[in-house]
Amino acid sequence: MLSGEQLSFTTQSNAKPTAGEVTVLGISPLSAIVSYSISETGGDPITESGCYLSRQDGGTMGDATTIKLVQTGDADDNGMFRLRIGGLQPEVAYSIRPFAANKNGEDVGEAVSFVTTSTSIINDAGQLTELVGDDKYRFTTLSIAGFLNGDDLRTLRDMAGCDNEGKATAGQLSDIDLSGAQIAEGGKAYAEGHFTQTNVVGKAILASCEKLKRIVLPLQTTKIEADAFRNCSSLHTIEVPTLVESIETSAGCTALTEINVQAGNSHYSSKDGVLLSGDGKSILWFPMGKEGEYTLPSTVTTVGDYAFRNCRIETFHFADGLTSIGKYAFYNSSVKEVSLPSTVKQIPTGLFQKCADLTTVHLGKNTELLGDYVSVSYTHLRAHETTLHL
Repeated sequence: MLSGEQLSFTTQSNAKPTAGEVTVLGISPLSAIVSYSISETGGDPITESGCYLSRQDGGTMGDATTIKLVQTGDADDNGMFRLRIGGLQPEVAYSIRPFAANKNGEDVGEAVSFVTTSTSIINDAGQLTELVGDDKYRFTTLSIAGFLNGDDLRTLRDMAGCDNEGKATAGQLSDIDLSGAQIAEGGKAYAEGHFTQTNVVGKAILASCEKLKRIVLPLQTTKIEADAFRNCSSLHTIEVPTLVESIETSAGCTALTEINVQAGNSHYSSKDGVLLSGDGKSILWFPMGKEGEYTLPSTVTTVGDYAFRNCRIETFHFADGLTSIGKYAFYNSSVKEVSLPSTVKQIPTGLFQKCADLTTVHLGKNTELLGDYVSVSYTHLRAHETTLHL
């Protein structure tokens, strides 16, 4: 008789699995992302896992007080399962419990609570797409805290009515508060081949997002590049934070009426929604959507080139103290009447080019020079009976 080496083994008991802890990874007003683990399998394959969700106030979700959310994906390399929960309500407290089941039964883990608020909380850059999920076209307002990369900005553009290729979407997002967010490098190009830079509101970042009406920029922003909001035709308010050191204008913001700078910014200031230099002496960006009459702040001594381009103000008043006005300052604007002070001695090139409605210009008594092409043409002046008053 032949015999081999003796081996010993112990059969595993037929037991239920053990659900691990659940962690809330991100929260928006309408959704949440959670992760959970399975501590023990119980010796048999897991047949089902996920989370039970209920409202802490006892309210229903559809027809149920508790709903079962079943995981369909696999665990990551660390054994963690990830689950997105959609269809939530803003400012509601929820309770979530992980579960795991095999053929021997089901185990339910400890409950964790979270509250949806008006702010979407993102723990990892690139998470916004997953967080908003199928609800992204339901948002009309959105406040975000956390890091945003190019992937997040692609989603944000989608939500505001324009994808990264410039095509219209079903997005309804009109009010964005990014004061608690921070722009970070990484992710895909968000639009027109542009990639995110740390703390920079980059070129075309929300360009052509025609649903956008108000934007509060991240508190850590240091730079706003040219045409960041190009052709945002419904945008009426931009909130500029304290740390911004460089601002370039955006074309096509036809509804813009307010550019507000937070107190403490040493590089820029604002008065009546107009962007000024930090010392208040120069106009840097005049909102196109302002209408009626406008009286320049008494602190202003310089008006830059194209400062009032395309604006809808009909009557301008400039107080003594203004000494310089830039080329083409009123280019293609709706201005009808302008009163310039005696402190302006030179009228620059093209000051009133394409001002089809212009009828009256009051020049100061110390005017010494009229530049070339001040208005459209001599024919235009005669046709509209434009008067230059000295």
